[in-house]
Amino acid sequence: MALYSGAPSKEVSSPSNRPQKKTFKCQVCEAEPGHLLIHCTRFKKMTPKQRHQTIKDLKRCFMCFSEHLAPQCKSDRVCVECSGRHHTWLHLSTRNDSASEDGHTIEPEVRVHVSADIRNYRTSVLLSTASVSVQDSDGQFRSVRALLDSASQSSFITEHCFKSLGLSRRKSNVTIQALAGTPVPTVRGFTQVLVRPNEQTSPTLTVEVLILPRITGLTPSARIWKNDWPHIADITLADPAYHKSLPIDILFGADVFPYLLCGDKREGGLNEPVALSTIFGWILMGRIAGTEERTTTALYTTLESIDQSVQRFWELEEVPTAERNTPADMKCEEIYTSTTSRQDDGRYIVHLPFVTNPPKLGESRATALKRLHRLETRLEKSEDLRTQYNAAMQDYLDSGNMTKVPQAQCGVEPVYYTPHHAVIKLESTTTKVRVVYDASAVTTSGMSLNDNLYPGPKLQQDLPGIVLRFRLHTIVFTADVKQMFRQIKVTPEHHQYQRLLYRFSLAEPVSEFEIL
Repeated sequence: MALYSGAPSKEVSSPSNRPQKKTFKCQVCEAEPGHLLIHCTRFKKMTPKQRHQTIKDLKRCFMCFSEHLAPQCKSDRVCVECSGRHHTWLHLSTRNDSASEDGHTIEPEVRVHVSADIRNYRTSVLLSTASVSVQDSDGQFRSVRALLDSASQSSFITEHCFKSLGLSRRKSNVTIQALAGTPVPTVRGFTQVLVRPNEQTSPTLTVEVLILPRITGLTPSARIWKNDWPHIADITLADPAYHKSLPIDILFGADVFPYLLCGDKREGGLNEPVALSTIFGWILMGRIAGTEERTTTALYTTLESIDQSVQRFWELEEVPTAERNTPADMKCEEIYTSTTSRQDDGRYIVHLPFVTNPPKLGESRATALKRLHRLETRLEKSEDLRTQYNAAMQDYLDSGNMTKVPQAQCGVEPVYYTPHHAVIKLESTTTKVRVVYDASAVTTSGMSLNDNLYPGPKLQQDLPGIVLRFRLHTIVFTADVKQMFRQIKVTPEHHQYQRLLYRFSLAEPVSEFEIL
C-alpha cells in the first residue's frame, strides 16, 4: 500500500555517485515532497462530489485513497453517514451533492405529505396505534407498538426495536424529509419483518421497513383520560393502552395501510374518536376532548435522489456491504455442522434445527384428522384425483421416503401430525398432482412445527445477480433435480415430528405414517 499521494520523480545522482532518496509529488496540489491526500489542503477544500471525481480520475481506492481499487482494500471502515463502502469524505449528501459549476447549490424538488398534525387547541387528537406481533431472528413472535399512518410513503422501524429483534440489515440509499424540510435522521438501512395480530397465527404480512434512530415522540403526546365511549364498548381494541404516552416501535405507511383495513367503521358524537376495523383489531383515531396543549406531528416522506441512484448504479468501485448472519442463523448452522452425517449411498442425514429441545408442541392429531376428512371430501368428488393422489402417496412408500407407523407407537408423545393437501399443476410434464405438507398448522400450544424451527440463513443468491450472469455464456440450460428434497433423510430421532394421517380408501381405517 502506497503511503504518499503522488508518483516518484526521477532519481538524480550526486557528484559523489551516492543515490539520493526518492521524492514524491502530490498529484492534487503538486507539492513536493508529497503528502497523504488526507493532509492535502486543496483536497480538503473540495466538495464531496469533487473529491469523488478526483479519486476516480486518479484510480485510487474509495476507502483509503491508496493506489489500489476498493475490492482489494483490506480496510473494514465504512462511511459514518450511510455505512457505505467508501470514505466519509466522499459521502454525497442529498442536500449538498448537487452543486453546479459556479458553486450555487441546486436543491432537489421535494413533495411533502403531512400525516397527522396535533395543534395547540383545547382538544387532543388520537393517532391510530396498535399492538402487533413481529417475528424475531429466533422465529418467535414478540409484541411491539405500531402507528398506522396512511400519509407516510414508507414503513419504518426504530433502531432499538430492530436490534432487540435481532434482524439482519441491508444497505439503503433512501433519504427522508419531513414537514417543511425538517431534518430527519439518516436512514440506517432496511429490513423485512413478518407481522401478525397478537394471539393469532393469521393473517401474516411481510413488510419492508426502513431503519431510523427514532420515529416519533411518545404517542399520545400526553396521557389522556380513558373514556368509556358507548360506540366502542363492545369491540376489541388493537391497542388497549391507546391512552398511555408510550413509544412507537414501528410505523406502517401507505405501502401496507390498505391491506390492514377490514372495512368496518364506528362513529361517535362530537369530540369522540372514530373506530376502524383492522386485522389487528379496532383502532381509534380522531379528535377527542382534552386539556393538553402540546403539539406532535407524525410524518415521513421519502425522497430517493435520481442522480444518486444513477451514480450508484454505474459506480463499479462500490462494493456491497456483506450481510452478517444473525445469532439465530449461526445457531442453525452450528446444528447442521455438528449433527449432519452421510450414509453409504451418499445421502445426507440431518437433524431438524429446533429452537428449543424438546420443541414447544401441543396436540395436533385432531387438526390433522379434520384436514384429512376435508381432503377426502375433495378426492371423492374426482376419481381421477383420488387415483393420482393415492399413486403419489404409494410412491413415497415404495421409494422408502415414508413408512407406516406400528400400532404400538401410535399416539406416543411427543409427536407432530402434519396436515397435507393436493396441488394440481396441469401444465406440469412430470407430476400433475403433488402432495404438499403444511408444517405451519398450529397445535394446542399455539405453535406449529415451523414456529419451533430456526429458519436458517438465506443460501440462495439474489435473482438479479443470477440473471446478469446468465448473459455471460453463449448457451445456457436449466435442469430440475427429481424429487430433490426427498434425497435428504431426517434422523430417526425426529421422525415423529414428520407424522401424517392417511388412508387409501374410505373403507380402510386411518393409518399413521412418518416421512423419513
